[in-house]
Amino acid sequence: MVAMRRWQRCRLTSCFNGSILFVLLVSVTGQTDPTSDSRVRDTIQLGAERQCAEAAQLLKGIDENSQTAAPAFYAVAECYMKRSEWKKAEPFLDTFLRLSPQDTSGLFLKSYLLFRTSRYEQSLGLISSYIQQQPNNSDAHKILGMDYYMLGKQEEAELELKRAIELSATDPEAFYYLGRLYFTRNNMPAALSAFQKAIQLDSSSVRVQNHLGQALEGLGQYESARKAYLKAIELDKEQQAKSRWPYYNLGSLYLKQGQFPEAIDYLRQSLRHNPSWTEGKLKLARALISAGDSGGARALLLEVIATEPQNATAHYQLARLLSNLGEKEQAAQHYQQFEKLKKQ
Repeated sequence: MVAMRRWQRCRLTSCFNGSILFVLLVSVTGQTDPTSDSRVRDTIQLGAERQCAEAAQLLKGIDENSQTAAPAFYAVAECYMKRSEWKKAEPFLDTFLRLSPQDTSGLFLKSYLLFRTSRYEQSLGLISSYIQQQPNNSDAHKILGMDYYMLGKQEEAELELKRAIELSATDPEAFYYLGRLYFTRNNMPAALSAFQKAIQLDSSSVRVQNHLGQALEGLGQYESARKAYLKAIELDKEQQAKSRWPYYNLGSLYLKQGQFPEAIDYLRQSLRHNPSWTEGKLKLARALISAGDSGGARALLLEVIATEPQNATAHYQLARLLSNLGEKEQAAQHYQQFEKLKKQ
C-alpha cells in the first residue's frame, strides 16, 4: 500500500496528516469518496488528532471483520502509540494485522511496540522479516539495532544503528542508543559525541540529557555533568511520565563530591518518583551515613531488608553502620548474612 509505505519513512510522532489519511482510506477500501464510509473516516481523523479514546469509542460501531475497517484500527493503534500507551494500542494493532496480514506497515509498527514493551526477541524476529522486504528503511534498522543492544549483542547493535544513521542522519533515537552502546563499553568520548548529536536533533529529551550528564561525569567534567542533570530535571517537570534517573544521578554526583545535603535532597526526590526503589534507598542510606544521620540510614536499611531479606548490599551497609555505632553483635549477624548471600 503506497500510503502505508510512505508513513514508514516518518517518525511515529509526526507521520499522519489529512492527505495521507485520505490516501490510506482509499487504498484499503478502493473507494474514491471518503464520505461513503464516514465512521471509518471519522475514526481515522480522530486518531490523527490524538483523540484516542474518542476514536476507539467510535470504532466500536464498526464491524471489525470488515476489510474496510482496517485503516481505522491502524489509526487508533498508532494514536495510542504516539502517547506511549502500549497496552491500549496492541489489541487495535493486532486486529489490523489480522485484517491485513501482508501489510508491512503493521509489521513495522508491531515490532516497535514489542520493543517498547521489552519483548526484544519477538521484536527482533518481526523487524528482521520486515527488513527483508524493506532493506533501506532507516527506522527498521534502528529498531533492529535497539533490539540487539537490549539483548546484549553489541557488535550487531552497532552495525545496525550505524546503518540507520547512514540512511537517515536526523533520528535522535538512533544516536541516543549508539551513545548508550558506547557508554556501556566505557568509551566516554564516543558516547558524549553521540549524545550531543542526539540533543542537537531533540533538545527536549529527558533521557538524552540525563545520559549526556553521565558521559560528562565519566570524563570528569563534573560541572558540565551537573548542568546536564539539572536540564534533564527541568525537562522532566514538563513530562507526564516522570523519570527518577536525573535526580538519582545528580544526587550521586553530589555524594561523590562530598556535598551531602544536596545529595540527600536529590536522592529523596528520586524516591518520590518510586518510593519502593531499592537502589535509590541504598544510595540515600549512604548519603545519610556520610552526613552523620545514622538513625535515618539505619531505618532505611532495615526497611530494605524487611522487603528484600536477600539483599546482600543492604546487609553489608547495615553491618558497617552498626559496627561504627559499637553494636558489634548485631553487626556480626549482618556480616554473616552478607557473606552467606555473596556465596550463593
